[in-house]
Amino acid sequence: AGRFFGETDGSVMTTLIQMGMFKRVSLFDYQAMCKTNFHSVSSARPLLSSFYALASTFKWFLSNFLLFLLEFNFCSFWHMEHFAD
Repeated sequence: AGRFFGETDGSVMTTLIQMGMFKRVSLFDYQAMCKTNFHSVSSARPLLSSFYALASTFKWFLSNFLLFLLEFNFCSFWHMEHFAD
């Protein structure tokens, strides 16, 4: 009980397949397979390249400038009563 019938009595199972009562199905267990990694990526690679350092610095300046513009109060320039004569 609880076992595959083909493992218990293979000749009877082969006969049942030939009679058409059962159909042969191939099963694959991919759980135990490990993918081989041919291309390993190191996180230190961008630190060694000057282009990545320059690009990250430019992104940092751009994001800080955009945040400054979003937080800046432009309404004070449109209302002149806040300025001294």
